[in-house]
Amino acid sequence: MKQIYFIASLLLLGCNQLPAQTTDVITGIGTELDASFGMAFNGDDLYISQRDENKISKIDITAVTPTLTEVVTGLSSPADLLLNGDQLYSVEVLGRKISTIDITIAMPSLSNLVTGLDFPLGMALAGNNLYVSNANANIISKVDITAVTPSPSNFVTSNLNGPAGMLVYGNDLYIANLNDNKISKIDLTAPIPTPVDVITTGLDFPFNMVLHGDDLYIAQKSKISKIDITQVSPTASDVLNGLNEVSAIALKGHDLYIAEKGKISKLDLSQPTLNTNEELVKRSIRSYPMPSSDYIQISGLLQSENYIIYNTKGSPISKGDLSNNENIDIRSLAHGMYFLKLETGRTIKFIKE
Repeated sequence: MKQIYFIASLLLLGCNQLPAQTTDVITGIGTELDASFGMAFNGDDLYISQRDENKISKIDITAVTPTLTEVVTGLSSPADLLLNGDQLYSVEVLGRKISTIDITIAMPSLSNLVTGLDFPLGMALAGNNLYVSNANANIISKVDITAVTPSPSNFVTSNLNGPAGMLVYGNDLYIANLNDNKISKIDLTAPIPTPVDVITTGLDFPFNMVLHGDDLYIAQKSKISKIDITQVSPTASDVLNGLNEVSAIALKGHDLYIAEKGKISKLDLSQPTLNTNEELVKRSIRSYPMPSSDYIQISGLLQSENYIIYNTKGSPISKGDLSNNENIDIRSLAHGMYFLKLETGRTIKFIKE
């Protein structure tokens, strides 16, 4: 009960948002992770590219005190990392190539997979095809990794501007365009692959992405934003602001790992970022009666929406769909404060008597 009153007091003080909270995984590592641009998971081991150190290191995220362990050195400005079975692929920006290492070997050595790239920054794998972004040439290359001698071929050569991080979702290849501050996508099954804009506003130097459910999380200079890729015209909402030179992100389960200058932290994506009722009143969407013991209604909806009810700890309690002014049965809920989050991202506070 103390926690409920504490959160209530914050709302009464005019707080517009309960901010997302990160947890430090490893700190005090100075500038070792500057300009990382690459992280990849193998079980509980998080592999990290260190561009300034020309090496790849790893940490065990389950360790009581995680420490960086050197895996392989001698790279030429490594950036994005991608795990394919036991092979860890590493883009080498200045080396203009992709190298591989066998992570099952205690002291692995580098092997060239493909050379002749032009400032490669990102990779994505779909079947046997490895897609590589060439940021300087504004080209996406394709490599058949099963070929005896893999070589890059031009896959897309138009409508790109500084392509960097990429990921595959279904038949679509999503691309972060650094210079245009936008995300685009390509249908990999199309006879003539052509980039189509997904979002063109609200981003600042997007370079890396991960997908959690239908939410695409986008790493930028000093923030993490997300968009719902199921929407026809998605808008970016900021998840974390004021970060210190973000250099890479990676996803494990519901945890988003973030490499910043001097540390790696994580954010639990299963905990919602809850907007307060104050913000939603301005949008004419509200719950009534307040408080209530039996039913609540939501007014101001333009169409039916799905919803999830969370408790003050951010745990989901129930879900359903509702229309404007439709009753929601809350008789089974314990007394206290709750948050009803709509599928559009809007969140409404209510109190069960």
